[in-house]
Amino acid sequence: MAFFISQAYNEDRIDVLSISIIYFTFLTVFDYSMKIQIQDTSSYQITTKNNTIALYPKEAVKTEKAAVILSDTDQSSDTFVSYTPGEYELSGDMIQGIAGNDNSTVIYRLQAEGMVVAFLGNQKEKLTADQLDTLGNIDILFLPLLEDIKISLHILEQIEPRMIIPVGDQNSLSVFLESYKASYDEPSSSVSISESKLPIDNTKLVILKK
Repeated sequence: MAFFISQAYNEDRIDVLSISIIYFTFLTVFDYSMKIQIQDTSSYQITTKNNTIALYPKEAVKTEKAAVILSDTDQSSDTFVSYTPGEYELSGDMIQGIAGNDNSTVIYRLQAEGMVVAFLGNQKEKLTADQLDTLGNIDILFLPLLEDIKISLHILEQIEPRMIIPVGDQNSLSVFLESYKASYDEPSSSVSISESKLPIDNTKLVILKK
């Protein structure tokens, strides 16, 4: 009897071990990352497996991949430019433009590499219930640092992302860091992130500088 119980127990352990190996192999193979680079204080570039996406660029991005420009104004470019609310699917990446709190602002939601990114553009007020509902759960938030930093902090509380990238100049960043007490790594010009590397129970602060 003891032999059969021991044998069954060992087989169960082998099954659990096999499942664990398959699971972590799956994560390794399919856990794609995206690269986020800063262009200037309010412009960024996101590189996914399928696209290079420019967020509010000062100049059109030239790339061998399909280039996508997200902005709130039309731009002269040979690439796809989104500057109004709407939904798009580009080589597997899902992009949604959401109307801001005034007619000149577009909020963008990007779903790629198993993560959801929100870029609030020139949003200067807290988000409405409809905007929050459309955004849904956000993994990475580009947080605008407003003149009234309390509004920025309120937006952060509204969204509760897993990672934030502050968007603003050095002065606004200093004011933000005085109010938002969190540790962060040495600032750099880019970061590569995958879904498995994002925190689950807290928010990671990433500071990008040229």
